[in-house]
Amino acid sequence: MPYNPIFLYGSSDSLPKAHTLTAGPVNCQYENGVLRYLRVGGAEIVRMIYPTVRDANWGTAKGVIRNERIDQQTEGFAVSYDWGIDDAGVQLDCRITITGDGAGTILFTFKGLARNTFRRNRIGLCVHHPISGIAGKPCTITHPDESTSSAVFPEYVSPHQSFLDILAMTWSMGEGYSVRVEFEGEVFETEDQRNWTDGSFKTYSTPLHLPFPVEVPAGTDIEQRITVSLIGSPTSRSASEKTVTLTFLEESRPMPRIGTCLTLTTEELQLAEKIRALPFSHGRVEVWLTKPDWADTLRQAGHQAKALGLPLAIGCHFGVNPELQVAALLDLLSTLPQPPEALFLFQGGQPVTTPVLLQTVLPQLRRHLPACRLVAGTFTNFAELNRNAVDGMAADAVSYAVQPQEHAFDLRSLTEALPAQADTVTTASRVYPDKPVWVSPVTLRKRYNPYATNPDNRFISPEQQTDPRQPSLFLAGWTLGSLNALASAGASDITYYETVGLRGILTTNRLFPVYHLFQKIAEFAPERIGLVQVNDPLEVSALHLLRGRELLLLLANHTNVPQEVQLSSPVNGQFSQLGPEGWEEVAGYQHVDSLALSAFSVALLQSTTGAR
Repeated sequence: MPYNPIFLYGSSDSLPKAHTLTAGPVNCQYENGVLRYLRVGGAEIVRMIYPTVRDANWGTAKGVIRNERIDQQTEGFAVSYDWGIDDAGVQLDCRITITGDGAGTILFTFKGLARNTFRRNRIGLCVHHPISGIAGKPCTITHPDESTSSAVFPEYVSPHQSFLDILAMTWSMGEGYSVRVEFEGEVFETEDQRNWTDGSFKTYSTPLHLPFPVEVPAGTDIEQRITVSLIGSPTSRSASEKTVTLTFLEESRPMPRIGTCLTLTTEELQLAEKIRALPFSHGRVEVWLTKPDWADTLRQAGHQAKALGLPLAIGCHFGVNPELQVAALLDLLSTLPQPPEALFLFQGGQPVTTPVLLQTVLPQLRRHLPACRLVAGTFTNFAELNRNAVDGMAADAVSYAVQPQEHAFDLRSLTEALPAQADTVTTASRVYPDKPVWVSPVTLRKRYNPYATNPDNRFISPEQQTDPRQPSLFLAGWTLGSLNALASAGASDITYYETVGLRGILTTNRLFPVYHLFQKIAEFAPERIGLVQVNDPLEVSALHLLRGRELLLLLANHTNVPQEVQLSSPVNGQFSQLGPEGWEEVAGYQHVDSLALSAFSVALLQSTTGAR
C-alpha cells in the first residue's frame, strides 16, 4: 500500500511508526524513507539522512514510497524502497537503499531516473547534523582534490555556508572515537539551518554559488551515496534507558510581551470578549502602502484593535518612493482611535529594512510619533536579518519572523525547531547588543517566500498558509516550547498566529487548545520566566512562569508515547491536564517530584506557596 513519506504534512496529532535499527554500536530510527537520530550510546552523531527534490522556486516536490523492505539482521540492517515523484512539474523514479553493518558503518544510496524534463534547484541526499553536542566542535574537511582544511561547527547561527567543497568531513565525539561522513556523486556544502529555525546543520548538494535552477533532461540518471563510519572504538556502545529530567535553574528573565495578528473579520469582532481574556499586548496588521486599499485597511485595523482592547502594531510595507508615502501614512495615523504601539519598517522586494527608511522615513515618524516603537528587520526568516546588515542604531528594536516549515513538515522536525528559536534570539542579541529582539510573527507555515525565482510566487495564498494541525493539542505543546525558547533567550516581544480562523487560536465554534494555553498564562499574569533545562527537548518542553513566590509550571509531551518527567526539586502544587474543554484537574494539592504525561499532552503544575 503506497503512503506518503516524511516530506508531506502529517496528521494533527500523530507520528509515523518508527523502526529502531542497530548496526554494531550505532542505533537509529527509520521511518517513511528517512534515517533519523543515529546515536552511539547516548550521543547523537547524525540527526537525519534523506532524499529530497527542490523545484525552481525552492518548493519541496512530494513523492510516494512503494515496495518498502526493512530487515534487521544480527549485526546490521538493510532497508530499501522505491520513491516515485509526480509533483511540482517533476517526474522522477528513485531507488533508495540503506544498510548498516557490524562496525557501525551506514551506507545510504540514491539512484534516480528523470521521466520528464524539469528544472530543479536541488536534487539528491542531505545530511542533518545535531546542534547539541556538535556546535563548537572542530571538524576536518576533505575536499574533492583530496586536500584538507580545519573548520568548526559554529556556536552562533552562521549567516553563510559553514563548510564548502566537501568530499568528506570528520570530527571527534570524544569517548574514544570520531565520526566520518563521505559524499559521492556531487560536491556538497554545509549550511546552518538555524537561520530558518531548523534544529540542525545541513550538508547538501549542489553548491549555492552555482547557477540555479538547472534543467534536468528526461532520461537523466542521478546517483549519490553517503557513508557514515566510526574511527576508533567507542567506550560507550549501548544506549541506556533515559529518564526525562527537568532541572530548575536559578536564573530568570523578564516575561516578554505577547501579541497576535489581526484578521480584520466580522468573526474577530464577534469573539472580542474571548480575545480580551488573553494576555495579548498588541495586535499586528500588515499594510502595503503600494496597494490602492491600504488606507481602508489601516482605518479598519485601527477601529478593530480598539474594539479588541489591543494596541496596534503595524507592518508598514513601503514602495519605491517611501519619502512620499510616509506623509500620507502619518496623516492617516493621526485619525485613528488610538496611536500605534509600534511600526515595523519594510520596503517591498528588499530582504531587510533599507537605509532610505532608516535615514529618511524613521526620523519623520520619530518626530510625529515619539511614543511609538519603530522596528527594523525583516518580514521573513531570521536568515535575512542574519545575512543582511541593518543599521539598527536609530530603531527601537530588531525583528524577524519564525515559521518551522521551510524545509520539513513532519511533527518531529517541528519539535526539533524549538531549541533553534532560542539560538536566533541569542545570535540577534549578539549582532545588535543594545536592541530588544521582537519575534513577529510566529506562524506554523510561511506567509511569504522570498526565495521564489518568480516574484509572482513569493506571496503565498491563505489556503497554503493554513496547516491542519493548528487546532491540535500538538500545536499547543509546540507553542509552549516556542515561548520558553524565545523568552529564555531574552526576546522582548513575541507575536503568535492570528486571532481567529484556521490560522488562529479560536473560531466561532471552537476554542483551540492553544487558546486555553494563552488563557492560563493570562490568568496567572506572570512577571518573569524561570530558566529550566530538559535533558531531552525533543520529547518534552517546559515553561516555568513566576509571580512573586508563586509558580506555574507548564509541560508538553511532544511524543506519541507517555513520558515520566523527574523534577530536580519537588514542588507543592496542583496538577492539571489540558482536555477538549480546557484544563482538567488530575490531582489535588500535593508534594510532587515527578509527573506522568500522556501522549501529546499539555499539563500544568501550579503552586500558590512558592514551595519547591
